[in-house]
Amino acid sequence: MINVLIADDSALLRSFLRQVFTKDNRFSVVAEAIDGQKAVEACRAFHPDLIIMDINMPVMDGIKATKIIKSEPNSPPVVIFSTADASAAGYNAIDVGAVEIIKKPEYRDMDEAFFKRFCDKLALIGKKRGNNVETRAVSKNPDAKNYKIVLIGASTGGPQAIQRVLKDMGSPFPLPILITQHIDKTFDKNFARWLAETTHHNVVLAEEGVKPEAGTAYLAPAGTHLEMSANGTLHLSNSERVHFLRPAVDPMFLSVGRVFGKKTFAVLLTGMGNDGAEGCVAIKNSGGYTVAEAASSCVVFGMPKAAIMAGGASAILPLGEIGTFVKNNC
Repeated sequence: MINVLIADDSALLRSFLRQVFTKDNRFSVVAEAIDGQKAVEACRAFHPDLIIMDINMPVMDGIKATKIIKSEPNSPPVVIFSTADASAAGYNAIDVGAVEIIKKPEYRDMDEAFFKRFCDKLALIGKKRGNNVETRAVSKNPDAKNYKIVLIGASTGGPQAIQRVLKDMGSPFPLPILITQHIDKTFDKNFARWLAETTHHNVVLAEEGVKPEAGTAYLAPAGTHLEMSANGTLHLSNSERVHFLRPAVDPMFLSVGRVFGKKTFAVLLTGMGNDGAEGCVAIKNSGGYTVAEAASSCVVFGMPKAAIMAGGASAILPLGEIGTFVKNNC
């Protein structure tokens, strides 16, 4: 059972979330808070496994509340539940320790499929983790300084992980970088802006027909697969969802791998499901190099685990080592 604290000044929203969790026997709502200060107090009193946090609240906002909660020992994961217009502030909450931002749904989107995805994601984030996990393994050494492009794929917990990797890679970086993060509509521009501001990389939304340049990171726009054409230019595809997702990591990994082959360096970070596993296998089989994030640092050890189990990981590294590893080998 995952014990949840809901912090939101909207009684309607709290009621909505309570009903969602009541219908799923994986969750129990142990407390509710109408402002950030009460969220901090409730966290100390009830020791929840997971906190759903609004941004704009009276007395104390969600960013300050998150910062206080995450500064204390054994703090639970905080998930920001945000409207699209507050998503820029939501990424500031990632800076102080929140693990994920989820867009508050429009009424028309509140169907059974939404509720299932929402609860499945939160169940994985709130799941208690053991400490006895493999943290580092390198099956072969990279072909150092011989790569032409770096790919990064991520999902749940990805914003924080991608930020850390880019910071540790350093800027300016000598190769082009392509990024696919499973992301809600209207959040992509603020995500790119936040990454640019906090990592000092030049991060832009990818555009059709652009030839990737060294020192620039290209982010897949929401709702569009980021792929590479045979001539080495970017292609934005509205083709069918892959693993029920668009953008998905596999179209990027597979298409770039076909173009650059053994010159491809790919990183697969935290996320639920198996997106990216097929692409990692293809890149590794073509002579390229793949890094999967270790279970010890993943918010959700789904996508990296799938790649590892499929034999698609050249190396398994905790988040804190990945960026430096990329920097030293590209």
